[in-house]
Formats: sequence, structure tokens, C-alpha cells
Amino acid sequence: MVGLSSLLRTVLLFIFICIAAHTGLSNVDDSIRFNRISYNEGLSQNSVFSIHQDHQGFIWFGTLGGLNKYNGYELEVYRNALGKPGTLNSDRIYDIIEDSSNTLWVATFHGVNRYDPSSNSFFQHPDLYNTNVHKLFLDSYNNFWDE
Repeated sequence: MVGLSSLLRTVLLFIFICIAAHTGLSNVDDSIRFNRISYNEGLSQNSVFSIHQDHQGFIWFGTLGGLNKYNGYELEVYRNALGKPGTLNSDRIYDIIEDSSNTLWVATFHGVNRYDPSSNSFFQHPDLYNTNVHKLFLDSYNNFWDE
């Protein structure tokens, strides 16, 4: 009798788990969707070193092939253009941060750039020019530090 009781408990437990799993899966929120963004979808390069969502909801991707801004539908790519003012100082993007004033800062192979949304352009930080910067940190006084 002990074997039959144990078997009955195992079968009932199995049925309970199946019902619970089926009920739980039917309550999954179908409104959450994930889209893959790669080179084929317009990303400048598949090696992504940093991702940042800004205060307006744009998602920024730092790659070895430039900076990419995603608005949820399409990508806009920012690259270095030698001799052209307002462009990034390097296509190698290592880090992206936003300070408390909602200013976007971009760490690159050749220094730090500040994004100006009104002109849709970049300006190089004068103290961190031609310096390989991999990581930016903000302190409580809104000063940033590089690594």
C-alpha cells in the first residue's frame, strides 16, 4: 500500500504542476516585445560596448563603428568625419552617460564628446581631447571622471 500511495501522490503532484504551469503561461503579457537590432537593421557595427537610454527615451548604442541613436523605429548613426566640425572625434565609442542637466557625454578612443541636441552635433571636451577614455563616472556634484 505504501508504494500505491507514493505513486498516487507523485501523479497528483505532476497533474498539479502541469495545471499551474499552463495557467501561469496563459497570463503572460503579450504586449512586451523584443526586437533584435543588428548590422542588418542599420546598427553601425555589431560590437556594442555601451547602451544608454536618455531622459527622452532614445536608446544610444556605442560601437566600434560609431554612435547609434534608436527612437524605437529606426537608427540614426553618428560617425567621425575628419575635419568636419560637430562630428564625433572617433568612431570607437566606449561609454555613454547623461548628467543631471540631461547633457549626453560620449567617451571615445580620442576623448570625450558632448552632444548638443539643438544642433544635432558633438563638441569635444577641451581637457579630454586626444585621450583614450573607456569609462565615465559622475559624482554627486555633477563632475565626471574618466577611466
